Amino acid sequence: MFLRQIKNKTASLLLEALIAVSILAVSLVIIIRSHVAALRSQTLAQSYALASLLLEREMTGLIQNGYLANDLRQTKKLPAPFEAFEVSLSTKPAGASYNFENLNEADVVLSWTTGQKSQKLSASTFVFHSP
Repeated sequence: MFLRQIKNKTASLLLEALIAVSILAVSLVIIIRSHVAALRSQTLAQSYALASLLLEREMTGLIQNGYLANDLRQTKKLPAPFEAFEVSLSTKPAGASYNFENLNEADVVLSWTTGQKSQKLSASTFVFHSP
């Protein structure tokens, strides 16, 4: 009888330890996954912040130039260290819509790849067409 009680206590102790280790393993997997997801979102936020600054730089260059040709379509890679980014510029006359004959609508799209996904950021402005 005494021997049977010792075996039951040993078996229940082993079962409790097995359950505790299982709970700990599941908890660690959840914690590690949340850290990986946070790291991915931080990397994505960093690339979007850089992309918005580069897009702002491109738009400022367009506005400082002051004039663009009608129906222009250009695509270019940015120079180092931003060679992962590509800028597309397209213009179209906007005068009919806004009753202003020398006005172009300029659309700028900045694109880049993050892992296997393609990301885009775009902006539009109005610029006078070449005299």
